[in-house]
Amino acid sequence: MQAVTDMLMEVAGSIGTRSFYCDVMRGVFETVASDDCQVIHYPAGGRPEYVVDEHTPERLRRLYRRFCPYDPFYRDWRLTHRAGLRQLRDVQPPDYDEGGYYTNFYSVTGYADELGLLFPALKGSAIGVFVQRDRAYRRAEVEFLSRLFPALRRLHVAHRRQLFHALATNHSRLDSSGVAIVEPSGRIAYANDSLRAVPRHEDATIEAVRCHAASDVAGVSTRIGLATVTKLDCFPLAPSAWIVVFGAGSHHADDLDGALMSFGEGLLSRREHQICCLAFSGLGNPHIADVLGISEGTVKNLRKRLYYKMDVTCERELFALFLAHLRSGKKT
Repeated sequence: MQAVTDMLMEVAGSIGTRSFYCDVMRGVFETVASDDCQVIHYPAGGRPEYVVDEHTPERLRRLYRRFCPYDPFYRDWRLTHRAGLRQLRDVQPPDYDEGGYYTNFYSVTGYADELGLLFPALKGSAIGVFVQRDRAYRRAEVEFLSRLFPALRRLHVAHRRQLFHALATNHSRLDSSGVAIVEPSGRIAYANDSLRAVPRHEDATIEAVRCHAASDVAGVSTRIGLATVTKLDCFPLAPSAWIVVFGAGSHHADDLDGALMSFGEGLLSRREHQICCLAFSGLGNPHIADVLGISEGTVKNLRKRLYYKMDVTCERELFALFLAHLRSGKKT
């Protein structure tokens, strides 16, 4: 019992740090004497992604990435969204022994049983702590982890709160700005109250991420104003996701991004400014049309209009004008 108390104290001590889920995983791994263990993020949309996999051989990681859509724990989460402890027999389909996941994964790994502790993450997603071994887990072990889960869940909730606090610290003005977190699948996993109050915020958020992906510029212009888009670093609740902060202006951008955001200010419309930035990133009219979801003909017409407003005749002259704007540090 003292060992369990020590484990919980160690986990509590790592709340808000990168080692939190590592400590939870290690505690479960040692408590029920397992062979392998991982922490996996189950998104609401898209493919599961490893958060911690230090005990798993590379060949098994590659195997899981290939067959993860058929993971019985993942499929059960998608159907039920129930947090708690699951044993393999609780989630395996009736034809488990004949199914592709058993044939291509479990029979290759040699796992005879698996336990998963599922903690809710962002909207519709989960963080799962999993342990496996080559023999079945005893009933007493499963019941013990079931009794332990509520304490671990309370620590997880405290950790999640600390992660958002750290996020607010790293992204100043977070509380007063519209903020969204977008998963790699393109799904908005989180939006704060300030952003949800804005009409069509979903469209603007996806627009910001698409423009950022196409132009690799942090500051982008959207239908509801300027936004900065950056990759989240070591944020297990949404691995590899983007954070989009609206109303942050050039506060978060470097000199180049700031110059891009202010270039043509007062002259160019929002859409013309977007086309300008995407053109500077090297995209042609067809790609710009695809990124913005408009026709190529519309892109051509908007280009002509922005050339007229900026008093230039071609993209080369427009870029020269931008370089002069960048050097001067003044608005055009």
